[in-house]
This record gives sequence, structure tokens and C-alpha cells, in this order.
Amino acid sequence: MGVRQRCRFLLAALFCFCLLSGCSKSGISLGGYQISGLTSQELLCVGEEVCPLSEAMIFVVSQKNLYQDTYGGEIWQVSLGEESLDEYAMGQLRDYLGRLFAASQMAEELRLTLTEQESARVSQAAADYMAHLGERDREICGTTQAEVEDAFRRYILANRAYEETLQNAGVEVSEDEARVMQIQQIFLSSQGLAGEELARRRSEAESVAQRAAGEANFAELAEEYNEAEETELSVKRGDLSQAEEEAVFALSAGEVSGLLETEGGWRIVRCVNSYDREATAANKERMQSQREQEAFRQELEAFLEDHPAAFNQTLWDSISFSGYDGEASANFYNSYQTYFEEE
Repeated sequence: MGVRQRCRFLLAALFCFCLLSGCSKSGISLGGYQISGLTSQELLCVGEEVCPLSEAMIFVVSQKNLYQDTYGGEIWQVSLGEESLDEYAMGQLRDYLGRLFAASQMAEELRLTLTEQESARVSQAAADYMAHLGERDREICGTTQAEVEDAFRRYILANRAYEETLQNAGVEVSEDEARVMQIQQIFLSSQGLAGEELARRRSEAESVAQRAAGEANFAELAEEYNEAEETELSVKRGDLSQAEEEAVFALSAGEVSGLLETEGGWRIVRCVNSYDREATAANKERMQSQREQEAFRQELEAFLEDHPAAFNQTLWDSISFSGYDGEASANFYNSYQTYFEEE
């Protein structure tokens, strides 16, 4: 398994590069409250396992390093509407740490372990991380070599639990489910119409549909009658109503649908390409990722029902990316790739 596969858990659950264009926050809540039994420096617990803040700071430092390396130091001035990027990113990291910690516990229950070679590389990767951690970062975080080794073990086991869950779930998306079509459309609106006006409008729509099904040039008809913003567009399953989808996805290239009822009016569709290979491949990858994440989420939630978890929100609220005044000099993920990329 190469580094790209080994990072699937990270890519699925942590670093969302599309967040600046509106990626929504999601995740499994571990409870946003201070609970009895957690000390002032213990951040979260899953079952009997406790994660100290000093270990969580490995990911805070690494995440800040990732953001700033990608977007620059000005990134923390960005606003996402009702919350700052800082608040959003800390919320994402909070959810991720909970999933990571819980998934590593799942791995132990599944009897998943590290190989001897991986165990040896854990020490090397941890030493590499510590070597890149500046003096000021060490002072702020209080992270030890042993805690970094624990973090690498947890990360490897979490990925392993993720892969094992997906293998057992047999998640698969078919080509037809993911199929993307290229179509031309003529949309005629019925908004605000009733009675005789609505009947006349429908009669007009039926006339256009008859012409479209005959010898008329569809593009020319669309130029004259289409009231939608676009004439040519891509559609995938779920974009249209069920009745429209059944009719449209049954078309072959060059075929024209009849008059289709749609929200706010009627639609006439001509199939340009019934199978856009490149767009279908991209959609299949997206759907596969979504189904994998959902399958894993369900397994993780079931695990958490039997292994109560809690999060020390008061402690988490005391830190932030913008307020962290260390260098953020080390990157956990860089060290991971250096020592665990497939040779």
C-alpha cells in the first residue's frame, strides 16, 4: 500500500482544500463539554484511553504548517461568513482528532497491529518530527518523543481500521450509477400561470416538443424557446426528478425526449452524449468516496455506542491557529510520508 492509499483516512476526514469555496463542516461529535475524570491537560477520551493536549498539539502544529505552506501566513485573516477560518479549521481538526483517536481504538478491537518494520519506522518518523520541531514549539507544546510515537501508531492503525472496514463493507459504485450525460434542453416555464393561460402554455410546450421530435434543428428551437440560463449541460443521477431521470437516462445519443413535467414548467431534452467517460469517472470517484466515508461513519458510531467518548471543549477553546505563536516548524504528515511511503 503506497502513501496515497495510506493517507485515505486523512484525505477523507481531515484536510479539505475546498473549504475556502464552502465545504460544509461535518463529523462525529464526541461531546463538547468538560467531564469528570479528565484533567486540565487531558483533551479527550474514548473508553479508557485518554489523549493529552501535548499529543494533540502534534496535529495542531502540523495542520497550521499545512495551511500556511499552502496558502501563506495571511490565511488566518480570511472570513467564512459567520465564523473565521481559524474557528472553522479548529472545528474540523477537533472532529478529526476524535475520529482518529476512536478509529485507532477500533483497530485494536479488530486485532490490527503494526508490523515489526512499521514499529521500527515509527521511532524513526517520530525522531524526524522532533528534529524539525523548533525550540519555541517544544516549549509551547510540551510534546515528547513517546507521544509522537503514539501519534504515528494511532495514525497507522486508524488508516488500517478504515481500510478494513471498507473491505468488509464491500462498497462499490457501478458505472451506470455514476454515469454522466451531456444534453441539450428546452425549458418552458409555467410559473404564475393558471386556468386558460396555463392550458395555452402547455399546448405551446407540446407543439415545441413535437417539432423537436421531428426534423427541426434542436439548437435552433432552443435558441428560440429555451427559458433556462443554459441550453447545454451535464446531468448525473440525482440532478433531475425521478420521472425526468428515468426518461433522460433511457435516451441514446441523438434521441429526443417527449415533453417532461418538471418543477415550474416543462422540459424537452436531446441527448448529445449518453456516456461522458471522463465526467463519469470523476463522478464515480466522488460517489465512491462518499459511500466509503458513510460506511466508515456508521461503523465508528456503532463503536462509540459501546465505548463512550468525551471531549474537553474548555481546554480546546484555549488554543487557536492564529493565537499559536510558535514557528509551526514540524509537519507530522511529511514525516509520515518520508518513512511510510511504499518503496
